[in-house]
Amino acid sequence: MPKRQKPGSGDARDDVALLVKQSLKYADDLVKIYEAEKAKRTELERVNEKLLKEIQQRQRAEQDLRESEERFRAIFETAPDLIYIKDRALRYTQVNPAMAGLFHLSGSEILGKSDRDLYGVETGKHLEAIDRRVLAGESVEEEGTRLVRGVPTTFLETRVPLRNAAGEPRSRVKKSEKPRCS
Repeated sequence: MPKRQKPGSGDARDDVALLVKQSLKYADDLVKIYEAEKAKRTELERVNEKLLKEIQQRQRAEQDLRESEERFRAIFETAPDLIYIKDRALRYTQVNPAMAGLFHLSGSEILGKSDRDLYGVETGKHLEAIDRRVLAGESVEEEGTRLVRGVPTTFLETRVPLRNAAGEPRSRVKKSEKPRCS
């Protein structure tokens, strides 16, 4: 039969005190771990919320861009006036159907061509000089007559620079009223 310890003896009390101390330290460690995990979870929730807002902003911006492109395309494709865009080398990069129809070419047949290719050397030189002014930042409006497929055709043209985000001219766009045969 095991021996009973007398009440008040130090052995059992020391063991209990040690167990209580260890249990309290363990509980304190668990609380610290819980608090650290709670802080991480709170931070992750904050970051996730921020990312969700950024995703929603990007989706809105993409939708706005799609709508803007659709509006541009609708105007560009259906306008009876000639609309085109040239790059800095003065080559056509976009032409609307009215422009292609004037030359009895497809839009893809005009892309990459210059005014010299379409109007001849002399008229091409004149138009290139105007385009260089536009690339320097000037907007130009001009009325003139030139041959298109051998027919004298009068144009009222408005040429404006397309600017990049820094406001520098990066290419140019021209809009001509529907040409009149002379």
